Amino acid sequence: MSHHARPAGTGHEDDRTSVRGILIFAALTLALVGVAGVVAAVQMKMQRSAQPDRYESNAPPEVADIPDRVVGWAKPGVELQTIRARESERLEGYGWIDRDTGVVRIPIDRAMQLLAGSTTKPAEETR
Repeated sequence: MSHHARPAGTGHEDDRTSVRGILIFAALTLALVGVAGVVAAVQMKMQRSAQPDRYESNAPPEVADIPDRVVGWAKPGVELQTIRARESERLEGYGWIDRDTGVVRIPIDRAMQLLAGSTTKPAEETR
């Protein structure tokens, strides 16, 4: 037999859960969430009234409306065209790299032709 004898009628745990306490906790939690929602809505309304033109539409701004100070990131197409034009000029044209030492830049087609030892003209010149 067991050394621990139980008193009669104590074979289970007493139910000490307070339904009222759970309901009060739930009500307070819902009230807190509601207050937070109201505060957020008031802040949004104040922000929109402070800068009404910023929130008029969800449409992206036209490229022409973007200030020049943000061209680098706001007008990637324009910047890309500028970079490509500069690269194309360097790849397809003659120019000085260092005038003092006599180093020049030649078109890429001509450079490949010279490296390959070819005597034919580049594709663009034969057209």
